[in-house]
This record gives sequence, C-alpha cells and structure tokens, in this order.
Amino acid sequence: RDNLVQTRLNNQQQLQSKTVNLDLLILRYNSTHSPVQFSELNSLFTDERDWKALRQKLTEVKDEHMLAENHLNQARQYLIQLQADPNRPKEESREGEHSPYTVLEQEKVSLEELIRQLSLCNSRLLSHENCVRRAGKLSTELEAARANATEWKRLSELFGSANGKKFRTLAQSYTFRYLVDHANYHLRMLSPRYELRNVPGTLTLEIVDHDMFDQHRYVTSLSGGETFVVSLALALGLASLSGSTLAIGSLFIDEGFGNLDRDSLDLVMVALSNLENAQGRKVGVISHTEQIRSQISPQIVVSKHPGRSYSTIEIR
Repeated sequence: RDNLVQTRLNNQQQLQSKTVNLDLLILRYNSTHSPVQFSELNSLFTDERDWKALRQKLTEVKDEHMLAENHLNQARQYLIQLQADPNRPKEESREGEHSPYTVLEQEKVSLEELIRQLSLCNSRLLSHENCVRRAGKLSTELEAARANATEWKRLSELFGSANGKKFRTLAQSYTFRYLVDHANYHLRMLSPRYELRNVPGTLTLEIVDHDMFDQHRYVTSLSGGETFVVSLALALGLASLSGSTLAIGSLFIDEGFGNLDRDSLDLVMVALSNLENAQGRKVGVISHTEQIRSQISPQIVVSKHPGRSYSTIEIR
C-alpha cells in the first residue's frame, strides 16, 4: 500500500510539471502567433497522426525546395551567360537556311524517311525469312522427289517404255530362258552337237556348235535338218514347260520334208528315233516323202479313190 501511495504521488508531480511546461509553451506560441483556442488544442491532442513522421516529411520537403531553388538560380545564371555570349545566334537567323530550326525540320524529315526505309527493310526481311523457310521445306520435298525419281528411273531402265514393250520383253525373256533350258535338255538327247543360247534381255536365239569349237552361229545358218531338230527340241521344251503336271506321251509332227536333202532326212530320222527310244514318246509323222515313209512302221495310209467321193484307211 505504501508503494502505491508513493507511485501516485510521483505521477501527480510529473503531471504538474508537464502542465507547467505546456502552459509555458502555449504562452510562448501565443506571443508570436494568434492565440490558440481550447477547441484547437483539443483537436490537436485527439489527432492520432504520427507527428514525428510529419515533421521528418516537412524537413525533407524543405530540403527539396531549397535544392530546387539552387537549380533555378544556376539555370538563371547560365541563361544570363548564354544571352551575353557574342556568338549566340540572333533572332533573325532562326528563319535562315542554316538556322537550327531549319536544320531541325530537315532532320525530322530525314528521320521520317529513315523510319519509312527501316519499315520497308523489316518487311523485306520478314518476307525473306518466310521465303527461306519455304525454300527449306521445298528443298526437303525436292530431295525426296529426287530420291523417288532415282528409284523410278532405275525401274524405268529395267522395265520402262510407254507401251510396256520393254517390261514385256524382259518378262518374256525370263520365261524364254526357262524354255531354252528345257529345249537344251531335249536337244542334248536329239543332237548333242548343238546347244541353244538366249541373248540376255532379248528373245533372240543363237546356236552353239560344239563340233566347231563352240562357235556361236545364227539360227539362219542351220540347214533344213538342223532347223527341224532345233524346232523339235523347242517344241518338246515348250511341252515340258507348260505340262509340269501333265505328261505328254504322244507327239504328232506335220512337217514338210520335201525340201530336205538326204543327209538332212537322215538327221531327222535319227532325231525322231532318239525321241522315241530315249524319252519313251510315241511320235506320229505326217509326211509325203518316200524316204520318211520307208523308215516308219507301222503306217496309217489314207488313199483317195479316183472318181469317187470317199477315201480308204489302211494300216501297214
């Protein structure tokens, strides 16, 4: 309790001291300013603003105001120096050809022209970049087209022609090669002297004569009997090629032997005999040549009776 009493007494003394100081400050202020009313004091005391911060802000504003006045004074002094300079342009020179205002207007015109040219260059640059991108894309497409064209050119060299003849010839040459292989198989049994060769990529035949040191001969150089033997081998080869699942046991030959000499006829008969003996094929020959008929047995003879409208068949 004694402590509380002492504290209260101390607070009362501080309040009295502050009240005396406030009265002194009010008297001092009223001596240099208009007297302050109690209502104004109440508004000041109830104001919650930070007076310390406001004083600091006021000080800063005063400093800035002083700095601005210094700059203004310096500018005025510099203006007075410029006006006193004897080399300063006169008022009437503003309208001359080389006056700063005229030069400024000219520079403005030049600047506008440069801006226009810059805009044009930017437009051209943008167009160029678009062209470069399109060119890159077209270059890629061109490379792909060239690769495609190369492949088609290669195929064209193998097969190409407008009417398909080249491809047809090529395809036929492969089949013809198989035909020649089959024909040579039969030709070796009929007449081992000869061998057929196919000119690559064509449908042309040539003859290899083994008795003449494997000389290559044209088929047109063969005699009648040799031509018959080669033709017979080709016919048998064609039968073998087309009849892989069908055995052809009989063969009829309708050949005009009338233009053959004796040696050719002997060659034909040997070939026909080898065909029947080596391959087991029954061969029927239709011929009007006596030499052929005399060596064939049995025979089917067709006889036409003079003055009559029928013929007779006789087996001999």
